[in-house]
Formats: sequence, structure tokens, C-alpha cells
Amino acid sequence: MARDFFDFVQNNSKPLNNTEMRMFDFVVKNMDRVKYMSIRMLAHECFVSTTTVFRFVKKLGFLGYNQFLAMLQLTDDSAERAMIPKAMKKTAYSEEYLKNIIETVRVLKKESVRELQELLKTNPKIYLVSLGLALEAARYVQHILIALGHDAEIAAMDYEVASMLGRIGTGDLAFVFSYTGEEQRLIDAIERIKSESHAKVVSVTRADNNMVQMLSDINFYYFADELHIGGADITSRISIIAVMEMVFYEMFAKDDGVLFTKK
Repeated sequence: MARDFFDFVQNNSKPLNNTEMRMFDFVVKNMDRVKYMSIRMLAHECFVSTTTVFRFVKKLGFLGYNQFLAMLQLTDDSAERAMIPKAMKKTAYSEEYLKNIIETVRVLKKESVRELQELLKTNPKIYLVSLGLALEAARYVQHILIALGHDAEIAAMDYEVASMLGRIGTGDLAFVFSYTGEEQRLIDAIERIKSESHAKVVSVTRADNNMVQMLSDINFYYFADELHIGGADITSRISIIAVMEMVFYEMFAKDDGVLFTKK
């Protein structure tokens, strides 16, 4: 039986569209308020109709809005608050930044985590495909993978991607990290991986329906507040790292420190 909102949604929800993902993001970030809102109040806050809210809660697996509220009220967010150091509670952005990371981890689908962990146990060759700021997260993940005994390489430049596409095969993994999930270079690479090999594609993207997500065998989504300065995108990619660390470290703990078996 579900212990709280996150357990319930994880086990009962259906795929959400873009509007519904924005509503879910609002609920997660404002749970202490939403749990006392009427359906009309939530509709007003999310700029949608009450019918849209009702469809949204049904997709999350609830019989109706009252059950949705009841499950929110059962969810104890004190643990979440306890995870936020007092020194970091100085600005609204600090709180939102930490909430994004915490909620990204809390909504990880257990089935997807287990599936990826089983794939990792086969000690596959791993290619990390990314662009821009997400590429820096990919370099960190590569460092962790290599430290844990895996064969992992970055494919970012055109010649690196071309080399990967010529070598990737059955049993290999391609990790694709992207915030928008709409970069055409990444989409083209995934389509070729899917059409020319039997490698699995694992992606981490923002929480909406995007092309990278839809083309992936396993997808994890994360929350972030979009930030742009002078036209440059500086939206945080730290939750990409949080997702991958959770997969690796949980697996490491379960296996008593033996994460991978070298060939």
C-alpha cells in the first residue's frame, strides 16, 4: 500500500502531457499549499480548467480530487525540509534549487532504476552522448563509471559520435543527457543507434514529453528552473548527476561494495 503521494504516483500514474507535467511540477514544489486547495483554486494557480485538473489527478491514478488531496495530506514533507541546511534557506532560489534536486530523486521510478541496474551488472560498454552544459554532467558521470571499473567514453563532437555509431552494438549502453530533449544532433544519434544496433538508450531529460525521452528505452526526468543570462542558457544540470548517482550508489550499497564485475 502506498505510504505517501510519491509512492502512489510512482505505482499508478500514466504518461502525462506537457500541460500535466507543468501541473505536476507545480504540485511537487508547492505541496504544502496544494494539499489545502480546492479544485478551482488549483485550476486557477495552474491556468487550466477544473476539467483539466480532474483529468490530471485521474492520470496520476486517483479516483478523484478528494483522494488526491487526502494522499497529499498524508505525505510528510518535514523530512524534505530537514534535508535543507539552514544556511541554504536565505533566498527563494536556494529553496527552489534544492527542492528541484530532492523532488527529482523522490519521483525516480523504481522499475526503471532496477532495469538500469540489471543492465549495468552485465558490464556493458557505455557511451555518454551530450551537448552544452549537460556535457559537463556527462564528464562527471564518466569519471564515476571509470572509477567503478566500467569502460565509458564521451561522444560529443561529430567525429566522436560517428565513431560511436560505427562501434556500438548489442549489449552496449548509450547514456543521453539533455535538458530540453529536443537537440536534433542527439535525436539523429539516437535514431541511428536504434536502427543500426541493438544497444539500449538511457536518457535523463527535463520533465515533459520530448523527442529524446520518447526514443529512449529508459528515461529519467528531472526538475529545474530555467535560467538565461544574456541569451545564454545556464539552467542547472545538477539533477542529471543526482539521478545517476542514485542509480550507482544504491546499487553499490545493495551489492556490499561490489558494483561491477570486470570481463
